[in-house]
Amino acid sequence: MKIANVKSMVAKGMLAAVAAGALMVASPAKANAQQFGARIVVGYPHRDFDRYEFLRRQEFLRHQEFLRMHRYDRRYGWR
Repeated sequence: MKIANVKSMVAKGMLAAVAAGALMVASPAKANAQQFGARIVVGYPHRDFDRYEFLRRQEFLRHQEFLRMHRYDRRYGWR
């Protein structure tokens, strides 16, 4: 093998290494905010029905009180 061939192979190898390093430096960093996740749920979600009914009833009573206090056919609300 001639020394000229060895020099050209080394030069080609160095050029490839420099080009690969430049591409690594120039590539953007991975953004952590662009990750994606998925969840599979089988069946119905668990619900505490007693608590759900209690909160629903409380909301209904609050709404009825609001309607009583904001009647416009009386001057000072419901008494």
